[in-house]
Amino acid sequence: IIDSLLAQLLHCKIRILILKKKSMKSIEDHFNQSSKNLRVSNNMTQENFTLEINQFTFNFPLKSKADNTNLGYMQPKDWFINEHQNNNLHEPGLVTLLLALAKKFQDTKIRFWDIGALYGYFSILAIKIFDDVEVFSIEANPFSCKYIESINQDSELARHEIINTFIDKKSTKKQKKYIYGYRFLNKYEYNQILLKNVIKNFVNLFKRRYHVVKPEKVFIGNSSLGDLVSNNNQFIDILKIDTEGYQAHFLPPVSQTLIDNKSIILLEFDEAKQLERFNSSNKELCAPFLKSGYKLYWLDHRVKGASLEVKSKVDASMEINSLALLIPSEFT
Repeated sequence: IIDSLLAQLLHCKIRILILKKKSMKSIEDHFNQSSKNLRVSNNMTQENFTLEINQFTFNFPLKSKADNTNLGYMQPKDWFINEHQNNNLHEPGLVTLLLALAKKFQDTKIRFWDIGALYGYFSILAIKIFDDVEVFSIEANPFSCKYIESINQDSELARHEIINTFIDKKSTKKQKKYIYGYRFLNKYEYNQILLKNVIKNFVNLFKRRYHVVKPEKVFIGNSSLGDLVSNNNQFIDILKIDTEGYQAHFLPPVSQTLIDNKSIILLEFDEAKQLERFNSSNKELCAPFLKSGYKLYWLDHRVKGASLEVKSKVDASMEINSLALLIPSEFT
């Protein structure tokens, strides 16, 4: 019995040493190794899109259960075809970062917040990539949420919650919103597009040239990020934020809470012009995190094999569509 207990104790010590060695590796080390070992293939049928990334297999249905099919400019099937031509990968840099973070935080409880989930692509990837994870798909477009719900809810997806809400500064009851493709419009923009669509439809009577996307009126509740993400330090929160510039509106009020919680932020940068609509910039959004000792990594996440660069600040050359990883220094 004593020999058996000693053997078990030795095994535990060895496992702890292995885990410590893994955790000592830097984010850059894990990213570079994940990038080097990345293997991707896919297959499409009339019913499903199957994606294989290394040892993981992901299945996405190609038909939506939504009554209204206005999911964006592309239907799911068209989107998957467009993003995965020639065995390419949608935003390979972000996928590689998820693989790297999963290695870095192996055997750690993770909550993954997919803010701006669209078709739930990164939500489904996170469910299998991380060892111990709860996933929250946050999406304002109700038609997109219907699509996410249509993905087979097998046992692997049990810890997956889909939240149809518009992230804002404060939580409110349902309000009227205007959806146009992947964007939400104000009333003036909505009326402008209606007028343009009338003109496009008229021209199309004589010679079809214009693709007409119909804006939709929907009623959606608002949620503050602070109300959604409450952390009692039992988890590490990883927030992927891709909200077409709206992060400039809802992120600043909750930045300090995220910093206090030691949250990890995967923030999609937008073009400077897009953020000017909100009187903001990528530099301004990152400033509170950097001031609080966070480390900043940056890359062009849409290019396979792009390097992960350490940055001390956000300069003018980074005010483009790209990806930032903001992470507490003690985690790197």
